[in-house]
Amino acid sequence: MNVLIYNDLGASPNAVKHTHCTLASLLGQIYNIVQIDRKVLQSETWETDCAMLVMPGGRDLPYCKALNGKPNERIKKYVEAGGRYLGLCAGAYYASESIEFEKGRALMEIIQSRELEFYPGLCRGTTYPGFIYNSENGALSVTVKLEQQTLREFSTSYILKEIKMYYNGGGYFVHPECYDNVTVLCRYKDPSPLCASQDESDDLAAAVHCRVGLGHALLIGTHPEYNASPMNISSNEKIDSIFNDLITSENDRKRFLRAAFARIGLKVISTNIKDNNIIENNVNSDLISELLLRI
Repeated sequence: MNVLIYNDLGASPNAVKHTHCTLASLLGQIYNIVQIDRKVLQSETWETDCAMLVMPGGRDLPYCKALNGKPNERIKKYVEAGGRYLGLCAGAYYASESIEFEKGRALMEIIQSRELEFYPGLCRGTTYPGFIYNSENGALSVTVKLEQQTLREFSTSYILKEIKMYYNGGGYFVHPECYDNVTVLCRYKDPSPLCASQDESDDLAAAVHCRVGLGHALLIGTHPEYNASPMNISSNEKIDSIFNDLITSENDRKRFLRAAFARIGLKVISTNIKDNNIIENNVNSDLISELLLRI
């Protein structure tokens, strides 16, 4: 069976690298981790051997350009028939019924409906200000509060109350308690400036599990798949602060992902994450080079 990662129009190359690396470390002993382009989703019979389809971080509007119409219809039918979808950041916006992105911000505002509708409500962002397209200048290390009771039964190890995750422009899921098919897996700890203007609580959902027909959609506004290595620390204070948090929380982020994957029915084997250091160090070198060029 295959875990398919979309790598085409709209997908961030760096996000694809991190997604592939992390999924290989957590699922690669059981599933083939394969990158695909839009042509596969448009014209090939990918559904038969697909354990999960992954839409990584990037840009939502190009996803629409590449996949609106028949490809999205096939993705939706695949999930409804028992398949699985993982949406990370842009991939989570893309899979919501509607999105509200940077409302009131000239040249960046997007207020539109989306075709997949796995989350049956609104995904609003950015949760925290400062986002800039094609840049890591607005990137943050954010704390999320895990729903321990929800995750514990699917984990073979201890689930912490809070962990740090990489963040760059992701949204939050508005009023998930209104939907019977939605379960919150973690919440942003720090309030968003958007809360006051929208009369919402500060307890914003950062990741949700949506039951879609016989299948599952796992949507995450942050980037738990992003990793960092202590041998790759830079001389830039902002990057150092983010990477230090990611180093400290690496094991716990992978525990979170293992539990989330087990919850949606994937076979997950607990492995020593240090076995993947060689692969991860190459990915992290790319990330640091990109960050240093843009800050």
